[in-house]
Amino acid sequence: MLSTSRTKLFRFLLHCAVCGSMPLGLSQAQAAQKAQSDSTESQHTFSAGRLATMVPKPRPDDVASPEAIVMALHDSVSTPARKWNPDRFRSLLLPSSYFVFPSTDKNGDGHINFLSQEEVVKSLAVLSKKHSWHEKSKIINVIKYDREAIVYSSALAYQDNDQPIEHGMSITEVMSDGTRWWIVSDIWNELTGPDWPENSKPMYR
Repeated sequence: MLSTSRTKLFRFLLHCAVCGSMPLGLSQAQAAQKAQSDSTESQHTFSAGRLATMVPKPRPDDVASPEAIVMALHDSVSTPARKWNPDRFRSLLLPSSYFVFPSTDKNGDGHINFLSQEEVVKSLAVLSKKHSWHEKSKIINVIKYDREAIVYSSALAYQDNDQPIEHGMSITEVMSDGTRWWIVSDIWNELTGPDWPENSKPMYR
């Protein structure tokens, strides 16, 4: 969390970045402050009402708590073949949300992969044209403070049948606008084997 003074400084720097220069006189400063504020509000600040217009309407139960929205995230990608609709998935996410996962190439070199929500939607749309997909998830731990939380979860993924094909652990960052919860980012790692780990615990508290 940013302290109050750091938050004010951060907002001031955003104002300067938008304006491109420092105000010179008192009257100019007052006029520039309003112009900067209006511009910054439109580019960097989103009210609950404005955010609500940017995504499909969510199911109220999906966005009622950190635990609920993470469970809904896993459920929203589950679908019979050729019937997936991305609206529920989109309704959970901030427009700027992102997804991150590690991978290893054929040479054994490690990589970190970043996906926007639109890239995830495109990938799931392609997958759903050929296969059914289902994720069975459970919450491992939640670290919550005021209007932000980190949710640790575990999920089994199934494709076309009742046999799980992979198991993954996720760390999901969520935030509330005062009226509902939003997913900010999701980091996951596919684990070896399709089974639940014997001790599904967070790496740290």
